[in-house]
Amino acid sequence: MTDATLTGAPTTPRSDHPLLVSGAVVKHGAVAIADVSELRIEPGRPLTIVGESGSGKSVLAHALMGTLPTELHAEGTMSIGPDRFDLADRDGRRHLWGRSIALLPQEPALALDPTMRARHQVAEGARDWRTRDGTA
Repeated sequence: MTDATLTGAPTTPRSDHPLLVSGAVVKHGAVAIADVSELRIEPGRPLTIVGESGSGKSVLAHALMGTLPTELHAEGTMSIGPDRFDLADRDGRRHLWGRSIALLPQEPALALDPTMRARHQVAEGARDWRTRDGTA
C-alpha cells in the first residue's frame, strides 16, 4: 500500500461544504481491510493519509473515488453538502472527479518529484496553467 492524497477540491466554482465520510469499510470477501468511522475533509484543503505499508490508505482513497478493484467492496456514505453518496455505488461519484474530489496516487512511477515544488510539476502537465500571480 502506498500513500495517497484525497483533495476536497472546490465544486462550481467553490463549495463551502466539507466532504464527510461515515462508516467507510472496504472488504475483500468478509475481511475488512480498511475501516474508517468518520473523516472530514475541508473544501480546497488537501488531506494526506499517512500510515504503514498495507494499512489501507490507498484502498480508502479508491473507495471514496469509486475506483476500487472489482474484488473489493465498500460500505458507508460520503456527503458533500446536501449530496449524499453510497460508497457501494462505484459509478455514483464519477461526475465529481476533478471537480469536487481528486486522487493523487503516490505510486513510484506516478509520484511527484520531492525535490521540486508541486506547482511546477503540475504546470508541466497542464499547458497554459498559471498561478493567481501569473507564474507557472
